[in-house]
Amino acid sequence: MISYRKFENKDLDQLLSVYLQGFSALYGDTTQQYAEEFLELYESALIEGVEGEMFIAEKDNNIIGFAVIHQESTTEFKFGPIVVVPIFQRRGIGSKLLQLCINFARSNRVKQFYLKVNDNNQAAVAFYKKFGFSIIEAFPSDVEGHNFLKMVYTL
Repeated sequence: MISYRKFENKDLDQLLSVYLQGFSALYGDTTQQYAEEFLELYESALIEGVEGEMFIAEKDNNIIGFAVIHQESTTEFKFGPIVVVPIFQRRGIGSKLLQLCINFARSNRVKQFYLKVNDNNQAAVAFYKKFGFSIIEAFPSDVEGHNFLKMVYTL
């Protein structure tokens, strides 16, 4: 059975592995760097007390997915990343994690939040559109051959 809960500090050890499994097909050799940067940023945000939440999907005490929503500035909240281990994808786990983030935003009176997604990741773009996200901007990435889309969700 899959359970969902809020992040706990003990989860940090498993997050790197989940991130690598979720993104290695998309980013190849640069995945490790992105994963480490994400974890450093998240740990800094925890220390600084940034408003936000990480939700964990777990099966048999193993993290199989997570999603993050946090305050990026005084006026913006950012969603993502959302990561589900490939063998557990397409089972509604990402949808449940996204819904938990939407509920968090709603309970904190957030009017809208945004995400950035690799434009080559058409499955993710379609997933976000299904939930009501709209593309508002396209921009280049610092990784050759990759561009990103900025998508927004209004509550």
